[in-house]
Amino acid sequence: MKMLVVVSLGSDEAKHKVLKAVKDLKISGIAVKTSGLIDSVLQSDVDPIPHFGFFRHLVDSKSVANDLVLLIVEKDELSSVKEAIKTSCANMQSGAVGKMFAIEIAEFVEDII
Repeated sequence: MKMLVVVSLGSDEAKHKVLKAVKDLKISGIAVKTSGLIDSVLQSDVDPIPHFGFFRHLVDSKSVANDLVLLIVEKDELSSVKEAIKTSCANMQSGAVGKMFAIEIAEFVEDII
């Protein structure tokens, strides 16, 4: 069974440490910058929030983008991947490190082209 491991990180340092740790396990993945839903809505030109009223002040539009690392691993590799990620970030401040979780995915992973 394949697992999608999702790691949300609060700093570039944490991202680099996690990517090195999984690379050492010969596991590949991707890292993407993310922003929160409120940030995306505030920056949208499609349906922007009105500039009047107090609603604009209810949200903090200065949030920092986080990094999201996505890995596809075999279920039996999951514990070693989790341990490698935790070990790689062990000496970091808690605000620089985020959360991780894994979910089962379909039994196939294949190239599109």
